[in-house]
Amino acid sequence: SVVLLLILALTFAQPFCAHQSVSLRSCTFQYWCADPNCLHNMALQDVTVIDLTHVVAGPFATKILKDHGARVIKVENPKTGGDVTRQLLPKVKEDGWSAYFETLNGGKESIALSLSLKDKAAADDRKMFEAMLEKADVLVENFRPGVLAELGYSWESLHERFPKLIVASISGFGQNGPYMKRKAVDTIVQGMSGFMACTGTPDSPVKVGTTVSDLLAGVYCATGIVTALHARHRTGTGSRVDISMFDTSFSFHAREFALYQLEGIEPERIGNLSGVGIYPFDVFECLNGQAISVSCPKDPAYAAFCRLIDAPELIQDPLFKDPASRWKNQKALQPLLKAKVAKVDRATLLEGLKNLKGNEAFPFGPVNNFQDLQTDPQLIHRGMIEPRRKGSLRVVGNPVKVTSPALDRSATYSPIDAPTLGQHTESLKQEFGMASRSRL
Repeated sequence: SVVLLLILALTFAQPFCAHQSVSLRSCTFQYWCADPNCLHNMALQDVTVIDLTHVVAGPFATKILKDHGARVIKVENPKTGGDVTRQLLPKVKEDGWSAYFETLNGGKESIALSLSLKDKAAADDRKMFEAMLEKADVLVENFRPGVLAELGYSWESLHERFPKLIVASISGFGQNGPYMKRKAVDTIVQGMSGFMACTGTPDSPVKVGTTVSDLLAGVYCATGIVTALHARHRTGTGSRVDISMFDTSFSFHAREFALYQLEGIEPERIGNLSGVGIYPFDVFECLNGQAISVSCPKDPAYAAFCRLIDAPELIQDPLFKDPASRWKNQKALQPLLKAKVAKVDRATLLEGLKNLKGNEAFPFGPVNNFQDLQTDPQLIHRGMIEPRRKGSLRVVGNPVKVTSPALDRSATYSPIDAPTLGQHTESLKQEFGMASRSRL
């Protein structure tokens, strides 16, 4: 998978470790990972990324690179107020920061530059931008195809001037093809790419709850950039990375597409049920209104589940005697199980499921809300919750964990807030403004 490729590509470099100290109620804790072999990965610590992206897909790609040690310099137009995500709700009450912007841009630097060819006053800003490109490794943008060229920075001209520079572009439909110029947002791409064809109930297609098409494009973009960096290590030449939201979302439906090719069958929208012949494979609501998810197709596991919910009669019923029978008769079995589970306290049921052993044990879990997730002991143990804005906000941490026998226990990681618009403009101008015009 793309995530596995990214993990493998990022492990061949020096990481640094995290450390402990947590107070969930006050939210005044450092990033930590209780596993002593878990390192906060710094594989890309010698990579500089110039970030022209905005909203979700592009900033998520550069966030992934930043999480692995890259220096990310976010270029924002001061005349438009910078990245529009700065204005999106919800906002942190204490200082008015957009929580969404914070989750995608923590630890980045921000420089305010106008790159318009129509703005004569932007000439110095363009020189500054080009001075940064001379020393940068990667440029990432998610404008509509053609906009970068309209600014005077087509792939061809950039590659001629900065042959080692990797240029990554994210768009709705890619840099070529009949849909190239079409506008796209996450929901539109979810509908076009197959997500809605197989998500929801028979009565209605439903989009995935999060902005999955945006986020997938970001993950694939980061993977493409790591691939291009490795290729440059061999060839000495930069590449173009062309990411389409439509392509990346469609790629996640390989099984459904193959099924249609072989049998001409459109995937059913089956809600929480399994499409591969397993039942019980479902979500059940418990006595207190909270839900659990279970998958127990084998006979010992099914029997154990029935005993826990006080339904021994469903074990011996010939309609449900084996996995094939339970799958065939799931419409009859489902309401019987749901009625039984509705009489059981969730905490009691989860404890019983946790204590099952051997062939009786099977995959299960609570259907968590976000109040559950912010105190989940596994997420905390894995360092998946980080503080921002002086503890007034918690954000999702880096899910890629890198282990090494050469653990540097002296290194530490402290989460950094997202920058204000143009926060680093002056310091970056001092650093790059007189830079040599020749790329090293």
